[in-house]
Amino acid sequence: KVVTFYPFSGFHQFDADLGWTQIPGHEAVFQGREFKVNIKTNSHGFRDKDYPFKKPAGSERVVVLGDSFTWGWGVEQEEIFCEVAEKNLEGVEFINLGQTAYSTAQEYLLFKKLGMKFSPNFTILAFGPNDIMENSENPKRPKFLVKDGMLALEKSPIPLSLHEKIKKILKDHFLLY
Repeated sequence: KVVTFYPFSGFHQFDADLGWTQIPGHEAVFQGREFKVNIKTNSHGFRDKDYPFKKPAGSERVVVLGDSFTWGWGVEQEEIFCEVAEKNLEGVEFINLGQTAYSTAQEYLLFKKLGMKFSPNFTILAFGPNDIMENSENPKRPKFLVKDGMLALEKSPIPLSLHEKIKKILKDHFLLY
């Protein structure tokens, strides 16, 4: 297991549509000043158990999209609000598609790319005050504009340059950097 102080170090991989996704089947210890938690991702790269795309007969499904709060920043798996909700609502599966630092555009694209495959009865978009900044211009994120009353994808994410990759390695592995 890797111990990291920054969740992007080793947790994520570039994705041409979404900017980044978590690495499937990844295990690590994520440590901050106030916490030390175990991180484990499923076969799709999310902090959740694996759910089949086909919904079990008689069950209800809720797909939950969001950023680090939904992902479970600083808490163990069983403390993530999706897990707590699932334990308290018998027969309802809460599928956690939370990703750290995701913008609303990324969450929308993730829902279209993967979330809809789970045939949810409901979808929750967890939105917090920091999401306003995450929706601002960033070359690593997709961006939408409104054209003729419709959302239009203006740009797709760009991979990191060599200079940015070196900075990322330093930031991810050297606390003093």
